[in-house]
Amino acid sequence: FFFQAEDGIRDAQESRGLGDVYKRQFFDVYDRYHYLQNNQKAEKDVEEYIIDRVYGCQVIITNCSVATQQFQVLLEIPEGSIPVNTIDSAKSHNVTLNSFTTQTLEYYFYFPKSGVYKVLPANVSKNGKVLAVSQGSTFQVNSTRQKVNLDSISQAVSYTHLTLPTIYSVQISVVDVQLKNKNLY
Repeated sequence: FFFQAEDGIRDAQESRGLGDVYKRQFFDVYDRYHYLQNNQKAEKDVEEYIIDRVYGCQVIITNCSVATQQFQVLLEIPEGSIPVNTIDSAKSHNVTLNSFTTQTLEYYFYFPKSGVYKVLPANVSKNGKVLAVSQGSTFQVNSTRQKVNLDSISQAVSYTHLTLPTIYSVQISVVDVQLKNKNLY
């Protein structure tokens, strides 16, 4: 067993025997998923960041060992952004994972101004020792959408600056898959 940080590095000596997996991914709250040909939902990567649009970050930690583990997970929103649903721009979470369990942490933010911004790496520690550090990221934030992809309904709606509640975005994605199937019309 080893501690594997999917998007970062690991401290092999300190994490030896823990058997935990760690992942961090950013997403667009209003355009989070796309549907594959078999109607299975899949996560979308953010193609570009736009001002005044809410984004999120999902951090997933899995304990693949037989022992219960306790970690501290430090998360921070990108510089230049404003937190959503909280007042914390950085927060340390105490996470207890029973054997063979997963916990997901999410936080939300938006950029009020265009520019290039960095986010410090998230990290996972135990007993004061850092076990894994994600890679830092840089965000190019634009005032308007630079890439126009009208192949999907959710992109077309987004491009016209209409925002739908998240509950409707799943239905739009399903319709999007059906429209791509030329045998239906």
